[in-house]
Amino acid sequence: MTKAKIYLKGVDINDYTITGFYYSVGEYNFRKYLNIKSIKDSCGVPDLMVIMMNPGSSSPINENDNGRFETEAKPDVTQKQIIRVMELNGYKYARVLNLSDLREPKSSCFYKEIAPMDSNGINL
Repeated sequence: MTKAKIYLKGVDINDYTITGFYYSVGEYNFRKYLNIKSIKDSCGVPDLMVIMMNPGSSSPINENDNGRFETEAKPDVTQKQIIRVMELNGYKYARVLNLSDLREPKSSCFYKEIAPMDSNGINL
């Protein structure tokens, strides 16, 4: 079976601001939400809501995980694919929410962290 690929040619991430709300608890890093906004339009409310499992490798550009303010995020492949969906459908502002805030790119490692976090009183 062939994997489907979203065509990314022509996607200019410089046409978008990508920001997120990052925080840490103990040794764990989290992201509460991610915003992807077109710099060409001033849309105040998201016109696309994206729900995903977890933030994966998403991280703040300035490595600020203090949870005090929204900060610019390093774009990853998933975010570029969301931008492509936005462009194809005329969306100007996407908000990405996750079922879990834990930033772990590998699903197998993500699942292994659930029990230790739960036993330490850290809710996903």
